[in-house]
Amino acid sequence: MEPTLRARDVVLVQRIGRAPRLGEVISVAGSAHRVIAVDLWGRYWHCGDNSQTPSGRRSPELTTDLVVDVLRDGRWLGAPPRLLSWSILQPERILRQSARLGFRALRRQHLASVLLHGLHTTVVDSLIPWVERLGLMGVSAQPPKGLATRLTAVVKTFERPQAVARLIASLRAIAPGLPVVVVDDSEHPVDIPGVTQLRLPYDSGIGVGRNAGVRAVKTPYLLMLDDDLVMSAATDLGRAVRFLDQHRQADLVGGRWLTLPRCRWEGDLVAEGSATCVGAIDELPVVTKTANFFVARTSVVRTVGWDEALKRVEHADFFIRARGRLTAVYDAGLACYHCPTPFLRRYQAKRSDTRFDLALLAWKQQHGSGGAQSMLVPSRRRRKQRARRKPRRLKV
Repeated sequence: MEPTLRARDVVLVQRIGRAPRLGEVISVAGSAHRVIAVDLWGRYWHCGDNSQTPSGRRSPELTTDLVVDVLRDGRWLGAPPRLLSWSILQPERILRQSARLGFRALRRQHLASVLLHGLHTTVVDSLIPWVERLGLMGVSAQPPKGLATRLTAVVKTFERPQAVARLIASLRAIAPGLPVVVVDDSEHPVDIPGVTQLRLPYDSGIGVGRNAGVRAVKTPYLLMLDDDLVMSAATDLGRAVRFLDQHRQADLVGGRWLTLPRCRWEGDLVAEGSATCVGAIDELPVVTKTANFFVARTSVVRTVGWDEALKRVEHADFFIRARGRLTAVYDAGLACYHCPTPFLRRYQAKRSDTRFDLALLAWKQQHGSGGAQSMLVPSRRRRKQRARRKPRRLKV
């Protein structure tokens, strides 16, 4: 028997699409509820303290298909069995931990993540000038002439407006006038002046964003970047372009980065064991994979492209499909800073949800690229099996 919502019920709702903000009045199963807390993982929110919708303000409607559980008088009632028939998450552990922590603890956790993120950003921003003075990145490179007509930077960003603004500022410092294409699928994209900005639907995925950015490039070469990278005064982009001009057999020049605040070099995937060296071109090793910081020929990258079914872990799939179609070299002299955001709670919640992407990647490696479509579009037999399958129920 389905539980009927009451005025003082606290409803745990699965997050699909846009997540409501704290204090916003929404409609759940026909009754108005005010959002009073957000879960630690960003996948669920709590709605309770029944309130009337203000006059003249329309509240977004949430269907009962999103209700996961109901808390009434300190006891979990459980959700209707049919509402959990297709859930691929593990809400049982989240429910128990949410009930144990309580709403006040959730607010403290949220405040702690905001403070830690601010402290981490301050430390990283203060470290960059000291690293530049010590010369750990190398000798400062002169801004190349005519680079703006031959190279375009492509940046895919998601829920990190401060990070992408810092990256754009560093690009303008080392290469004034360089065309920049920013692909943003955040919930609330921020305007960035002086760049070509492409806004996609919320959480479209990295594969969709990179393909859209590459299609917007009009120069023969492109610079692929993540939004948490920062260019150094020693980042010599003209060096990679000259190498590709002189060696037509090479299609991509990958670099490395210095991760802050740990001050640790990363990006040499051969030394890290995730790539192999298969030759050399003018003393630069030919590798099977590079870090996601590279200069490449636009036409070749556009031919390979990214699988738009993968929202994350798309980097390995790109180089697997590029074998035999793209020749990549690794240049340790092409370097930048990597400034990750481990305390950005909402971003990390999305970034760590890779179960579907890993399953799809394993399927593709087993059945080939064509297997991805058969996995995304179930066969008639598989659809019948799902229809006969009993819905899962939570144990509370």
